[in-house]
Amino acid sequence: METSRNLRLVSFDGGGVRSFSQLIIMRAIMHQLNYNTNEAPKLPWERFDFMGGSGTGGLIAIMFARLHMSVEEVLDEFDIIVEQVYNQEDISPSERTARLRSCMEDLMKRRNHPLDAKLIDEKSVETCACFVLSRLRVNTGPKICLRSYPVQSFPITPITIIDAVLATCAIQPQFDPVVCGQGYRKKEYVGAGIGANNPIREVIAEAQLVFGGDTNVASLLSLGNGHPGIITISSGGGELGLSKVIWDVMNDCTQTAREVEQQIGTAGVYFRFSVEQGMQADHSKEIADSSWIVAQTESYIEDPATHNRIGTFARGIDASIQPITITQLSTLRRSTESI
Repeated sequence: METSRNLRLVSFDGGGVRSFSQLIIMRAIMHQLNYNTNEAPKLPWERFDFMGGSGTGGLIAIMFARLHMSVEEVLDEFDIIVEQVYNQEDISPSERTARLRSCMEDLMKRRNHPLDAKLIDEKSVETCACFVLSRLRVNTGPKICLRSYPVQSFPITPITIIDAVLATCAIQPQFDPVVCGQGYRKKEYVGAGIGANNPIREVIAEAQLVFGGDTNVASLLSLGNGHPGIITISSGGGELGLSKVIWDVMNDCTQTAREVEQQIGTAGVYFRFSVEQGMQADHSKEIADSSWIVAQTESYIEDPATHNRIGTFARGIDASIQPITITQLSTLRRSTESI
């Protein structure tokens, strides 16, 4: 893969239906990037060099980077997927998985892609690389990166685009594991989910594998799906209540974002956008309503502080000189973690 100076990296959190929020934020960012330029508007894959995502964030990364879709196209397709897959309560995990596969097959057909198209894109050089996070069902400890690019450290995983989407979205127990290959090559993937919904650290590590540690970083963009609210242990909740708290803590993308901000925020290239108020978990009924999520996100974007930060990000993304390299970002992150 051809290396690029002043890399522009993007990380997409997982979050199911809530991923509508990060798409609305990306729409605002792309509007700023394409506004008042002397060239034709560019798509996200043309504005960014590298994307990574987990769960529905991985689905979005693939649609942007691998399938070269616009924000509006992704919003339309994601709306169909949410209606057919995520907003269906009384269906089995196997049916939910089958519906997601059907949605992806329809998408691929309409966009003239073969259904067996591989995630890895060895033919295209000048493109936006991407990866999604998953785990193996038989060993759910390590996180697995399913990549659209080759790396020296690991052999190529010949997974299809459709199976990669299912693998990163196969959050348990809502979905069935995704089976790929036969015989000794058989692998069963489940969504990375717990503890891996914010893949920002993996984005830094993977970018170092792909582009080399000496490559400068112009921007590191992290898009979230809204603050889930304060996590509390209710009195008298028993084991069930404690299990829910553990689940919420492990899925809290906000805590990871705060840690990364503390670790690399001084580098000047890290930008995190995620709705701070209005999308808390106690809005259980509204949070499945895409129009409600969009309204909350647009209110967040219209806030002067958010609007100004988006403008700052857009102005800095094409800066000619950046003082920070991927290695320096990684070193800064590790040194802060050891304190």
